[in-house]
Amino acid sequence: MHPILKILIGIILIIVPLFVVLTFSSWARAVIELLKGGIIVLVILAGIIFIILGVIDLSTK
Repeated sequence: MHPILKILIGIILIIVPLFVVLTFSSWARAVIELLKGGIIVLVILAGIIFIILGVIDLSTK
């Protein structure tokens, strides 16, 4: 897949949900609550990835 196409798909996937949330304000509260829970999971997963990368770096040296 061409890199420009990937960028355009990414932009569309960001803009469309934002438009929907701003258009239908009742969804805004639900989206904010979902993001609050998702951020915690994302931080935990990022921590696991960093631990794995650190172990891999230590084992290769």
